[in-house]
Amino acid sequence: MAIIDGEEVEVYKNPITDPGKISKKGRLALRYHKESREWETLQGVPLGFESELETVFENGRLVRDMNFDDVRTNAKI
Repeated sequence: MAIIDGEEVEVYKNPITDPGKISKKGRLALRYHKESREWETLQGVPLGFESELETVFENGRLVRDMNFDDVRTNAKI
């Protein structure tokens, strides 16, 4: 989600050369269902909605610095 001239705009990609790469729109959240053992991506969630996603960049600033070992550790979880 981006704010342009004070208005929220859903951000996504839709490359004309590969329609298979269209991304999900807007503010997303990721939730794990323990019963089904599956991950679910939710679209259009409000600010502050609890999610497994973590902010990495915000307003052009790096918020969470990760090295490749961090990525590997997260992948194992």
